[in-house]
Amino acid sequence: MKKLIYNLFGFGAIALMLFVSSCTDGFEELNIDPKNPVATNEQYMFAGLLDNLGLYQGNYYYEYGIGYVTYLSQIATITTDGRPESSFQLASVTRAADGTWQTYRNFIVNARYLENMINASASDAAIVANRLAILKILRAFLVFNMTDMFGDIPYFEAGMVYADPPIYRPKYDTQESIYKSLMADLDAAMTSFTEGVGAYGNGDILFQNDITKWKTFANTLRLKYGLRMANADLAGAKAALAKVMSNLDLLPAPAKGYNLAAFDIDAFTAGVNYGRGYMTGVSGDAGKMFYYNMATRIGTALWNQISDVAGAHDGSGFFDPRAFVFMDKAWKDYATKTLHYNPLPQGFDQRSAAENGEAGWMDRGTGYKAYDHPRQDNGEDGYYGKMEAGVATSPVNYNFVRSDITNAPEVWISSAEVQSLLAEVYTRSDLGFQDLAKAELCYTTGVITSVKFWYDYAYNQTSSHAQLTTGWVDKPAKPTTAQMNALLNNPKVNWSSAADKLGLIYTQRWVDYFQRPHEAFYLRLEKGDAALPYLIPDAFNSLPAYYKNCTHLPMFTTEVTDNYDNWKAAKGDDPLDTPLWWQKK
Repeated sequence: MKKLIYNLFGFGAIALMLFVSSCTDGFEELNIDPKNPVATNEQYMFAGLLDNLGLYQGNYYYEYGIGYVTYLSQIATITTDGRPESSFQLASVTRAADGTWQTYRNFIVNARYLENMINASASDAAIVANRLAILKILRAFLVFNMTDMFGDIPYFEAGMVYADPPIYRPKYDTQESIYKSLMADLDAAMTSFTEGVGAYGNGDILFQNDITKWKTFANTLRLKYGLRMANADLAGAKAALAKVMSNLDLLPAPAKGYNLAAFDIDAFTAGVNYGRGYMTGVSGDAGKMFYYNMATRIGTALWNQISDVAGAHDGSGFFDPRAFVFMDKAWKDYATKTLHYNPLPQGFDQRSAAENGEAGWMDRGTGYKAYDHPRQDNGEDGYYGKMEAGVATSPVNYNFVRSDITNAPEVWISSAEVQSLLAEVYTRSDLGFQDLAKAELCYTTGVITSVKFWYDYAYNQTSSHAQLTTGWVDKPAKPTTAQMNALLNNPKVNWSSAADKLGLIYTQRWVDYFQRPHEAFYLRLEKGDAALPYLIPDAFNSLPAYYKNCTHLPMFTTEVTDNYDNWKAAKGDDPLDTPLWWQKK
């Protein structure tokens, strides 16, 4: 076992990250001089950096997802007991900040140390260049996410505890300067690689030293974040996108599903997806997004985009096959044990009369935990229980939150998302690449790729539970060619009949973001409410101002205390409604 001891950049605390060849261990504490770490090597350290990103995503899904952006993105909604002024308010947002910021500190210190090791090594020059290029790409991925989450953050001086002299209280940098630096790093990485030469050996648990895949990941990041910065720096966005569009072969291969003449979902590929759960020996943890909030419900915003007939609660009105993956049934009549699909109206203080009885909004039953899903361990039907009495509106599908699922992926970037981003680039007239025929191709491919991904998700899960070895319980039937054609021809999805083609693209991207509400929230900030036809604007009216106008997380409590002067100089009192640099103003 190899161990690296590091000094957290903000406050000089000591912690230990375990990097092992299998990359399955977690973290421990050890009181050892942080300036004299136990020997390790580049391969082990890099594997640890990759594995650590999963913890980052887990914290993100757990707190940031349920307490903040699930509601504000309208990807789902929350019943009264879960509303922001009760059990989740800003305390949840603060917990999200604390967990994710600690992961950033750990990552950036170790990344700086690894960079120093690589530069000082006696390895072949091409191997050194490949290692540094890969490290830049991975760091860019995390830091893009962190600055989108917090706004201005310490970056250029962050993690410099091994510098001479060491920096323990780093200055804050603007989101604009960070974005531009990361885009330059991606450009440099793309031109630094030597094909056919190794990098991190067995430590590369994501792409197994496949340089082409790392270049593809970098180019994908340039597409996503180059497009995101278009509001603030159109010239910079166009320059970044020009490099992407001249390297289209270095984007995840799309699933060629736009030809539906002989559609076969089993033979259809969902393309290349990046994230935890796609790494060798590393499981995903995506269930945390919904797991800790039994108050999460399918709202009318999503319902409106997957259903044609509001009253068809038996599911016959669903034209989008993803509906059967996303949602669970609720009680239509508990006395007769009749279930149906039923959305909770999108809004701040919504719950059905059936969930507001004398026993509270839900009959929890003996031993029922406040954070459990309504099906979970309720004693009625074993491990995969019947729905609790009193639940009248549809929760998210219980299979998303089961703790026994062993391989639910945490998606960082999906092939469907890439196709949607390309469709936007080809549709907009201000970016210089407008081609509506190509836009339609990418849009349609993205929709079908998304359907395939979500059905793969349901059909390929495995379980550690002795009685649920089949994984996903009550799998929906796989969509047929006729169902896929019905989806693509529905007026809410059909490209040819749509007057607002960008609105169509954004709506389908939002649906695909079902388990990534942070991305759905960023979509709202980036495009503005007026450009998003799926939103129900009135649902935001009764929200407290501090909540509905939030754009980012508050800074980690200890960071504010120990790095106060730099925090205060950059952020003032850090009002949570301060616009992000790239946000639609």
